[in-house]
Amino acid sequence: MFNFRRFAFVVLLAMYAISLVAQDTSARLSGTISDSTGAVVTGAKLTLINAATKSEVAHTVSDDHGNYTALQLPPGSYTLVVEAPGFQRTEAQVQLSVASRIDLPVSLQVGNVGETLVVNTQTEELSRTDATVSTLISPSDVQNLPLPNREITNLIALTPGVVHGGAATNVNSAQLSINGSRTLNSETLLDGNSVVEGVTGQISRLPSPDMLGEFRVITSNAPAEYGRTSGGVITMLTRSGSNSFHGGVYELFRNAVLNANTFANKLQTPIVKRAANNYNQFGAVLSGPFSIPKIYNGRERTFFYLNYDQTLQRSPTLQTQTVPSAAFRSGDFSSSPVIVYDPKTNQPFPGNIIPANRIDAAARNFMAMMPLPNTTGTYDNVSNRYTSNYVFQQSVPYTAHRYSVRIDHSIGDWLRLFGSANRWIAATVQTLAYNNPILATSFGCNCDQGWQAVTGGTATINPTTVVDLRFGFNRWVEERTAASYGTNPAQTVGIQSNPFNETPNIGISSFSNFGAANGSTSQTYSNTYTPYGSITKVIGSHTLKIGALLRKNEVNVFNTGSALQGSYSFTGALTDVTGNGGKATNSLADFLLGQVKTANYAIPQPLLGRRNFNIGLYVQDDYRISPRLTANLGIRYDYESPMSISNDRYSRFDNHTGVLLVANKNASRTLNIGAAKLNFSPRIGFSYAAAPQTVIRAGFGTFYGQVMSNLGGQVSFPGYDVPVSFNNLGTRVAQPFSLTQGMPLIGIQDLNNPQIALSTASPSNPFNAGGVSYQRIDPLSLNQQWNASVQQSLLSGTVVEIGYVGSHAVHLPLYLNDNLPAFNQATSVAFANTTLATQNARQFTSLGTLTGSYNVGSSSYNSLQVTVRRRFGTSFSLQSAYTWAHNIDDGSGIFNFSQANGLNSGQYPSDSNIRRTQERSSSAFDVRHNYTLALQYTTRGPWYTRKIVISPIFSAHTGFPLTITQSNVFPGVNSQRPNGNVSRLKITPYRNGAGIQYFKPTSASDFPLTPSGPVFIGTGAARTQVVATGLGNVGRYSVRAPGEVNLDLSVSRSFPLYRDLAFVFRVDAFNVFNHNNLGNPGTSLGLTTDSTHAFFNAPSFGLITGSTSNRFLQIVTRLNF
Repeated sequence: MFNFRRFAFVVLLAMYAISLVAQDTSARLSGTISDSTGAVVTGAKLTLINAATKSEVAHTVSDDHGNYTALQLPPGSYTLVVEAPGFQRTEAQVQLSVASRIDLPVSLQVGNVGETLVVNTQTEELSRTDATVSTLISPSDVQNLPLPNREITNLIALTPGVVHGGAATNVNSAQLSINGSRTLNSETLLDGNSVVEGVTGQISRLPSPDMLGEFRVITSNAPAEYGRTSGGVITMLTRSGSNSFHGGVYELFRNAVLNANTFANKLQTPIVKRAANNYNQFGAVLSGPFSIPKIYNGRERTFFYLNYDQTLQRSPTLQTQTVPSAAFRSGDFSSSPVIVYDPKTNQPFPGNIIPANRIDAAARNFMAMMPLPNTTGTYDNVSNRYTSNYVFQQSVPYTAHRYSVRIDHSIGDWLRLFGSANRWIAATVQTLAYNNPILATSFGCNCDQGWQAVTGGTATINPTTVVDLRFGFNRWVEERTAASYGTNPAQTVGIQSNPFNETPNIGISSFSNFGAANGSTSQTYSNTYTPYGSITKVIGSHTLKIGALLRKNEVNVFNTGSALQGSYSFTGALTDVTGNGGKATNSLADFLLGQVKTANYAIPQPLLGRRNFNIGLYVQDDYRISPRLTANLGIRYDYESPMSISNDRYSRFDNHTGVLLVANKNASRTLNIGAAKLNFSPRIGFSYAAAPQTVIRAGFGTFYGQVMSNLGGQVSFPGYDVPVSFNNLGTRVAQPFSLTQGMPLIGIQDLNNPQIALSTASPSNPFNAGGVSYQRIDPLSLNQQWNASVQQSLLSGTVVEIGYVGSHAVHLPLYLNDNLPAFNQATSVAFANTTLATQNARQFTSLGTLTGSYNVGSSSYNSLQVTVRRRFGTSFSLQSAYTWAHNIDDGSGIFNFSQANGLNSGQYPSDSNIRRTQERSSSAFDVRHNYTLALQYTTRGPWYTRKIVISPIFSAHTGFPLTITQSNVFPGVNSQRPNGNVSRLKITPYRNGAGIQYFKPTSASDFPLTPSGPVFIGTGAARTQVVATGLGNVGRYSVRAPGEVNLDLSVSRSFPLYRDLAFVFRVDAFNVFNHNNLGNPGTSLGLTTDSTHAFFNAPSFGLITGSTSNRFLQIVTRLNF
């Protein structure tokens, strides 16, 4: 019967949440009711009772084919009650997990309806009704498996097809690749609300494991309700309260005395002792029915769950820098075989010593602050000095607060409402390079905070119709200031002209940089609004789900990447008679003389707001063709809007015409960027039960990505932001100002007329855009995914699945440089070695390099995946996953921080032919072999040995690929590579100073790599080419880093104290066997020359100076009630 009151309430709820976007976390239960002969039973009444709240959550009836479906169910433990005339009342226990589709057939026995038959079931053994490839991380996994710092994202690594940066003991959530996807391209949902930052696509901070119940990682062929992802989907669920009160207090404790010393410390001479490493996390949790005495009794209706924790940490960091010796910093290079030439006379300094009265005052001040070497380091035979010769260990503080709450309320069995919120405030103090705020390169504090909140309701119109509506909000704020912020360089170091009150960045070739890096002072405020609505309807054998969604992104930013502090470069080319530099002796001599080769600064625009939105529409039909065969059919449409700026201070160069486009002046609000409109995504899959214990599954789907985060945090819009560059004036020609004088502040900024910034641009003084601009976002990035597998259920609830998973992505974003010097003029440009010659070889001679975001990349991924799972066992469960995979692309990303080994864009990717032929190679995340094993075992036996929970995680994978690069000498090149045979680099690793030599050193007489050109030596008419023009033939990602093997172990036991009060003691050990998982070897080749030829000078090449975490322990104590 039509219920008007229910209908009216649903309409009001829909009006309230009319513009929402999130994806569903609920479960679905379906099956067939039959008798003992196998004949279907129609008209059977089914009731689903939540075990925690004792409330009846759903009612339904089996149809004419004996089929039943219960829709939009909260994950949890349930009792399914089946009643039919002439049959015994049957009860079955069923466990429903997040985003699951469970098939549970029930066989009724003839008898009196007053008799009750309890049957044992094990759900989620086989995926009989969907072809989605996913992995469940269950509540017991979350609670029992070892978690470093109790960070839940570490468990994502247990999923087959997942590759991550960081380490086994510290998964980097910004470096997650799922089945070959780009990093930062997967969706993460908390209670259906997206918790992905709009700035870069990172996962926001999540609640503690005490607040999270479980999560599922969907890695291939997700249903049509999931979109705006070209990777996977991680959907997490917060815990709900129950009909009885429960709670607890806990503390996690870690101290350096429990840890092994690090591998890097033990490589130093003398050995560096362990630094303070204190970690304390304490918190409380409380849940139950919401009741106010004599006012409101919420039992079986209203439930709450609260969690708070605070983290206090002092974590050790070891900084290794290359600093000048006491003699070198005073200008005494008599011990160096490299000759220092006086730029004034073009003659060597007598005795190879710079007179004291010639040393620049600012340089002298910097050197007075610079610490002296305190460890041996690695020998550099070219300059007769040591690199990596200063180590500094410091324990820096980190504090974080997390507040989480969830409220659930039921109105009868037809309406369920909920709301959850997560609040965090965190402050990470950064290690100061050189232990000095004036010299430090990083910001002083990475202070961030945010909110995540979602509210929604699920209304059951009738047993076959359910409406679900939600509204979510995600806010992330990050504020940084440079360690030297607010100081005047004229007073601190003696540089008289400065664009901003913080230390400029100083780059001396072959030494460590000092001074504030770009973006050290910045502000970012990201808001994402995520509403959603759907209707699920059962029509015969079809379960239809129709939904619409909207995501609105707001990102307000200030200076996330520009050089507002200024930057100076000293290459050694001014005191090197060959004019090339690259030698430590000459670069330091240039600096001491205050002779600047190039410099730059920027005038950033004020805080501004980026805006973008996404609309998604979808239809999903899960069609039960027969009891053994189910088809999953879906179609989704996505629209992703171009970006606009709230106050229209928005500009970009059209890289093909050189025209500066300004919003609402000579271009539209979106700068003439149009959106892709035909973004239809089919999803097709089937699941076939070939036998009672065997299921065959296959699927195919397409997924569109997004564009908002493709610019990252940068907001450099030319004319509004004004970058000023002091470019290369020629071979052995310095800038007309010294370091002490500082660069002249000649930039012009007019926020009402951004074109004025170009008024002084010329070939000798070109305007540099200073950032990345969208050039085209049509078509959107597209990922095609497919999978085929066989599942086999074995004894004791163990399921083995063997499958093939593949993907092919096109239109992936790449940052490409335009307006490069003509490729065929590389030799003449390098010969002239001036900015003017470079500019005259460009298409637009008054503009520098123009960098644009283009959707032109592609990738392919193929894998064999084998999983073994045993769930819901009384004392033993396991999850094992092995993946063999090959991932190929022509560009692995656009952000350096999202790559495990840094971003490598290729040598000359702007040329499509070169990109297709020379840059297509193994991806940055091409890990060929990857294995994980997680176990949980509860002991039995006498009282003193029983109920001990032992939970190990073992992981092993082969190494990530690395790219060998050399100094860029080819005009316009990105990451130039050398020539040679990399297979001859392999050696038996050995100790070399403060590191492990993993590849053959450049000092070896048979070093197999040679420079690519063009390389010239000399000046004027005597300038001679010594290396032919051409890109290197060494391939991109042609060598590999060491792999990783790790074992973590958790052991815990609960001790009953009084009634429901219990004390839990737990010890987690990470990297139990203290295995040294070596870090990456150096792969950069510094190029230098002598009077006749070019060669590599790279003492750190092939050298490994650290490892991932050595063994550490954490102790957790709890009181539960």
